[in-house]
This record gives sequence, C-alpha cells and structure tokens, in this order.
Amino acid sequence: TTLQDYYFNVKTKEPAMFVASPILDSTGKFVGMVLGNISVKDINEIVTSRSGLGETGETFIINSFNMVVTDLSKETDSAFRKTIFTPETKTCLSGKEVSTVTADYHADSVVGYWSWFPELKSCVVTKIDSKEAFAPARSSALWFILILLMLAIVVGIIGFIGGNSFIGPLKKLRDQIQKVKSGEFDVAVDI
Repeated sequence: TTLQDYYFNVKTKEPAMFVASPILDSTGKFVGMVLGNISVKDINEIVTSRSGLGETGETFIINSFNMVVTDLSKETDSAFRKTIFTPETKTCLSGKEVSTVTADYHADSVVGYWSWFPELKSCVVTKIDSKEAFAPARSSALWFILILLMLAIVVGIIGFIGGNSFIGPLKKLRDQIQKVKSGEFDVAVDI
C-alpha cells in the first residue's frame, strides 16, 4: 500500500491524498490495483482535535514542501496556504524526531514534538505554549519555596525560645563566676 503526498485537488478545491494498494491472486500474482482519494477534511478533524492538549496545545501536519496541510489553531484556513521553515521542521523533514522548547510559527515559546511519518512524507507537530506546559512545575516550585519559608520561620522561633532557655542559665552562671573571680566566694548558682 502506498500513500501519495498531500496535494491540492483543483477539482474539489480541497486538500487530498491518494492511496494505492495492489490486488494479488491466491498465488501472489498481481491482478490489479485499488486506488482511493482521501479527503484531508477527515484527517484535519482528527489532527486538529484539541482533546487532551490543554488550552494552547495543537497538532498539525507539514508536508515535504514545508506546507501546512491541516489547519492551525492560531490561523484559520491555513491548510495549503502557509509554509513553516524552522530548524525543527527541517530536522523532522530529514527523517529525524525532535523535541524541544522553541519559538513556534507565531513566535510564541512552546514545548514541541516533531515526528517524521515516512508513509506520508510529512512531519506531525504537537506543541503547547511553554507557560501552560510548565505551569504545574512553577506552581510546585512556589509551594516548595513557601513551605521552606514557613519552616525557616518556625525553626527560627523554636531556636529563639530554645536558645533563651539554654542561654539564660549560662548567663547566670557567668555572672556568678565573675563574682568568684573578683573574690566573692560565698556564691550560689540557681539553674
């Protein structure tokens, strides 16, 4: 089975792709071919579904000509009207996967994953804005700092109270030692 790269069908005025699969008889001899035209609308609906991607997450497909073949969440009717040339896209279209924090097609900081699909000769991109992706970590870090501050205050209070209960008797002992040092030997220390 072979899939053709996405193209713009001038007859239907929609993005489409062909699929071809050989028909073989029981001996494995080629007897024909099944051809099908797949509307990209169905693929677009699946890919642009934001289920599980949060507020800013999106998935889209870029073909081997750097052409966006599915709609973008930040640009309506972008399929076959926008090209994306980024280092990550270039790497992906060369057949390698990429995951990184970078600027997207709108110059927003995003956490993204670019995956090469050789059957489609396309790159599937899934990304989410960095602020949203790292929000749980930032929230955890703030709670951690707050707990550390509260712990430091509690330890400081305990240290102050504990220190005074330990230091007070030592000061009395020091004062009595000073009396003995100055010649007064009839000294008692209440601790």
